[in-house]
Amino acid sequence: MAHAIARMMESMGFTGQVEPRSPAPVAPPAPMGMPSWGMLGQMPGAAATSPWAGSVLEGVWEDNQGGLLIVQGGFYRLYAACRGYIEGEIRVWSDRVELSNRAENFTQTFEFALDQGRLALRDRNGQLYLYRRLVLNPSTAR
Repeated sequence: MAHAIARMMESMGFTGQVEPRSPAPVAPPAPMGMPSWGMLGQMPGAAATSPWAGSVLEGVWEDNQGGLLIVQGGFYRLYAACRGYIEGEIRVWSDRVELSNRAENFTQTFEFALDQGRLALRDRNGQLYLYRRLVLNPSTAR
């Protein structure tokens, strides 16, 4: 999924800069610097939580092509293998997730399902994107 979205965003001129050897994603701003929930355009039926609250998608997800989806608070960063990244705000409801980048006026909604550390996203065209949760084990790191 990361590769497909990054290619689409690249063709539209919306990609971020490639940062080789970047050790970690940029942390989201502190709550004082966050926009209000109303400014984010809360959808009807959405949970009444702040946009920086954690969600079931919190963490690092890996696709089968080496791409990563990183979710931290109300933000995401989507890396495509060797293609840079896109990032923005993420909103999660019980059965769907919305990825947006307000600076580039981009929003995409997916249905999603979770099962034992696996994530399936389906876009409006029926395209399916599969991820697995990436869990790093400090005891095996060298």
